[in-house]
Amino acid sequence: MDWRTSLLLLLVPSTWASDYWKFKCRYEDTRPDVVCISTLRIVGVANNKNYSLSMDSSPYHICKPPDANAGAHCTLPRPINSTGVKHNFTFAVEAIDAARWYEFHLVDDQMTRPLWGNYSPSISRRDNVVCVDGQWSSRNSNSTFKWRVSLLSNEAYGARIISHLEAGFNSPQDYEVRLWTRYNLTGSPWTKDYYSFNVSGNASVPDRPPKFVPNGFSYEPRSTELYVYWVGLSLLEFGGPDFTYILESDTGNRARLENDYHAVFYDWDPTKPANVSIWSQNFLGRSVNSSVLKVPILANSQRRDPQNLRFNVRTNSLIWQPPEESKGLTGYTFFWCDTYILSKFCGSQLKLEELPASETQFRFEGHWENCLWGVAAIYEDNSGTGIHWVFG
Repeated sequence: MDWRTSLLLLLVPSTWASDYWKFKCRYEDTRPDVVCISTLRIVGVANNKNYSLSMDSSPYHICKPPDANAGAHCTLPRPINSTGVKHNFTFAVEAIDAARWYEFHLVDDQMTRPLWGNYSPSISRRDNVVCVDGQWSSRNSNSTFKWRVSLLSNEAYGARIISHLEAGFNSPQDYEVRLWTRYNLTGSPWTKDYYSFNVSGNASVPDRPPKFVPNGFSYEPRSTELYVYWVGLSLLEFGGPDFTYILESDTGNRARLENDYHAVFYDWDPTKPANVSIWSQNFLGRSVNSSVLKVPILANSQRRDPQNLRFNVRTNSLIWQPPEESKGLTGYTFFWCDTYILSKFCGSQLKLEELPASETQFRFEGHWENCLWGVAAIYEDNSGTGIHWVFG
C-alpha cells in the first residue's frame, strides 16, 4: 500500500475547511486548457479595466472581466508534459490611467483535479477497520492526497450523513461510504464526483451504557417512587436488535422502564443511600460497563430542597428561592423536557442548563406549553435531593 495515496478509515479523524483563494487555476480534465479565476479586489485603478494573464512568460491572453457573481475568467493553452513543474503567472489589470501586475506561483498538482478513471481504490477490511488504497502511485507526482469522507446509514427513516465516530461499523447495518480526494496542496481542487462502496457492520453487545444526567433523579414522598433520568444511545450504537436498558439498585428495588429516557423505582426507602446502575442491552447481552447514579438519604432532607418553585408565564421563567441549607451549595441544574398532556412523565430527552448559586431563576427562550420544568440544588458532598418538577 502506498501511504501517499491511501486512506485509513475510522482510525484517524480527518477535518477540512472551505478555503478562500484570491487566484486559482484548474486544468480542465482532458481538455487542452488552463482556466484561471481571480477574485482580487483591485484598488487604485479606474473603471473600464482590461484583464489579461500570462503563464510562464507566454503571450498575454485576454480575460473575461469580473461581474457581480464571478471573478475575472481567463483561459490559456495547457502545457505539454509539465507534471510537477512550477508555473509562474502574471495577472495584469490595465486602464487608461494606471495598471497593476500580480505574480502567482503554482505547481501542476495545485491545478489538477484527480480523476477516478481506471484507478478505483482498493478496499480491504479487518474487523472494524476499513483500509482504502487510492491506487494513484503510478501517477508521476510526489504529492500526498487529502480525503473527504461521508457515511450514509440506511436507517428505517431514511439515509443521512453521519460521522465516522457516530458509526463505528459495530452496528448490523449497511453503510454507504463516499470518498472525495484532492492533492494535498493549497488550492488544489476536489474530485468532481465521489467514489462509493458499501460496508456492513457486525452485531455486538453495545459498546457503552447510557449516562445519567447530573443529579438525575426525583423522589415522590407520597407514592415513595424514585424516578431516574439518563441520556440514551443513538440508533447507530445499539449494536443489534432487541435493544433496551437494564436498571438495578443495590437496595434490591426493581425498576420499570417508562421510555428511553427515564425509569421509576417503586417502594423506595428514603432512609438509606443507594446506588442505581444502568446498562445497555441487545440480543447479544449487556454492555460490559454500567453507569452509576448515587442517591443520598432523602428522608428529612427538605432543608436541601429549592424553595417556592413557581412558573411566571409573563416572563417565561421558572423562579425559586435557595434551599434553607446553604452550606456546601455550589449551584443549580435547570431541567426541562416535553411531556404529554396532564402527564408527569418526560416524553423527550431531558435537557439541562447549569447555573451558579447566585442565580435563582431561568428564562427559557422557547415554548412552555406541555413542558416539565425542574431544578436541582447541587452540593459539594452530593447530598442534593434531586430534581423538583413544575408543570408548565
